Amino acid sequence: MTRAFAVLIVSVAAACGGASVPPEPPLSAMASGPSACTALVPSSAAPPAKAAAANGKRRVIVVSIDGMRPDSYRKADALGLRIPNLRRFLAEGMSADGMRTVYPSLTYPAHVTMVTGVRPAAHGIYNNFAFDPKAKNKDGWNWYARDIRVPTLWDVAKAHGLVVGSVYFPVTAGADIAWNVPQFWRAEVPEDDKLLALLTTPALAKELATQGIPLPGEHTQDRERTDVALHILKKHAPDLLLTYMEDLDTVAHKKGPSSKEARETLEAIDVQLGRLREAAEAEKTPTTWVILSDHGFAEANQRIRIGVALRKAGFVKLDKKGEVESYEAAMWRGNGMCAFYMRDPKDARTKEKLLGLLQGLAHDPKSGVGRVYYDHDLEARGGFPGAAAAIEARPGYMFNKGFDAPMVSPAEELGAHGYDPESDDMAASLILAGDGIRSSGESLGKVDIVDVAPTIAKLLSLDLPSAEGKPLTKALGNAPAEVK
Repeated sequence: MTRAFAVLIVSVAAACGGASVPPEPPLSAMASGPSACTALVPSSAAPPAKAAAANGKRRVIVVSIDGMRPDSYRKADALGLRIPNLRRFLAEGMSADGMRTVYPSLTYPAHVTMVTGVRPAAHGIYNNFAFDPKAKNKDGWNWYARDIRVPTLWDVAKAHGLVVGSVYFPVTAGADIAWNVPQFWRAEVPEDDKLLALLTTPALAKELATQGIPLPGEHTQDRERTDVALHILKKHAPDLLLTYMEDLDTVAHKKGPSSKEARETLEAIDVQLGRLREAAEAEKTPTTWVILSDHGFAEANQRIRIGVALRKAGFVKLDKKGEVESYEAAMWRGNGMCAFYMRDPKDARTKEKLLGLLQGLAHDPKSGVGRVYYDHDLEARGGFPGAAAAIEARPGYMFNKGFDAPMVSPAEELGAHGYDPESDDMAASLILAGDGIRSSGESLGKVDIVDVAPTIAKLLSLDLPSAEGKPLTKALGNAPAEVK
């Protein structure tokens, strides 16, 4: 007998489409139609299923807390953290000592991997920022679902009649999600709410406005995101709900991941977890919880303007306004790392010159540049296909934009990520608890983020054949044996 299952994912996440590979992909345009990956899912999709709670099905709630390090729950006592809800999930389920994230260890690539089970080179979201060598896109991010190149969990869920909801999950603008508030902003002010309302599912936007529930824009906090998640949970009982907890990442960047402010922010997020758990239990639907993060964090207080070195070496030319007029090699930075794409990938001589520059910087401790990643290194890590090379900042350093000296100076922020996923500091978190999970309180050891989507698919009784990861069967108890 096949059981139907429901998943509620609270996290930052992804969408689906087909972007071109750098060096010169077109600037993304907002997607208004279904994800391009929907075409990869069987076309015999049933109409949306009835509410999970009404049918007595299992619901899985996945909470992604951006930037939460495993030490937050492994060493909670030593850190003096008051996190009763996380502690309860730990005691009732199984957790990882650390989860290997993607390369680069950034929010958007990691969240797309969470819902696809493949690494960035396969799913197409290589960085948080869109590739924009001449800065024409005004610091635009990879917001759009159409740019994901493989099926997502919401694609296969909908194809099999499950209702999907999403609250501020990354890369969901234009996604084919029944109840969707995508992550999107331009100025990080309340005026953005007008644009966010246009991108939100119309019926949902109307419901929220009628009930006086604010849209959870970039200028709001996790409490507002939780308010919207609770509304969707109670009114629409989706089979799959994606919601993103952002505040910890914001504070860890500004104040440092080990700061008092970061600890207090995690405690505040724990309160929101309690609200979600209380609401889910009131629904009396068997519930599975997947609580995770996208990456870890490192202390850093020095910034590197690598553009200074590119400009000095003649790889970039600026106009009278100080904007990029032309380039032979473009940088694509991401906090702790920076990739480089050639204007002409066949220009071996210029590539050799670029590699020489990067190698020289890596051998100069004063530059702040650590190791150089060559094309074969990037291929092995599943990141930045087609790049000439990438570099990683030394501990304590991060990359920043700009072409004006000095190249190295004190940073305004005190925390960073984006570094090699093999670094202990970059380890992400994973806690599994509730229905269908072995309630042993034991450790899963170290796991890989590519295994998250297949595990959720297993709990949903779905198949995700494009995933390279595998279900975490060690943690699964009475998960379904059959796959749809």
